[in-house]
Amino acid sequence: DGTLLDSIGLWFEAGRRYLMGQGVTPSSEFLQKLKPLQAWQWADLILEEYDIPASKEDITAELYRLMAGNYRSSAVLKPGCLELLRRMRAAGVRLCIATATDRALFEPALRRLGLTDTPGTDHGLRRLPARHPHCGRGGLPGDCGLRPLLPVGGGSDPGSG
Repeated sequence: DGTLLDSIGLWFEAGRRYLMGQGVTPSSEFLQKLKPLQAWQWADLILEEYDIPASKEDITAELYRLMAGNYRSSAVLKPGCLELLRRMRAAGVRLCIATATDRALFEPALRRLGLTDTPGTDHGLRRLPARHPHCGRGGLPGDCGLRPLLPVGGGSDPGSG
């Protein structure tokens, strides 16, 4: 999500639509503040910035409802992604997905795009918690404790040292 699926704009659209539904026209500066945050963190920022008569939980639930529709109908693969995945699969590379996004959001998009019914594909999709101890704010920046299964470039095991 955000790597395979071109979803960042969909998140901004959901935030904008939520605020417009509350009678607020968000500035582009405010929307940029949302960029590094998870939806539940957006709710905190919305409540700090605007006088919205809703709880953090209600705002988060509505953002997820809006995003569920976006993923089901609008999320697309980034350019070249499908070809890359096909070539990797043909080369025998085992693939998996690591995401901080709820499975209920991204999986319908993967199904719609034909990425969950490929013969021989493992479907052990696993969601990392947004506050994984090795991660930065929210997403998967930096070292999240994920290591490649095989060394890259013929060096030693990437997990050693």
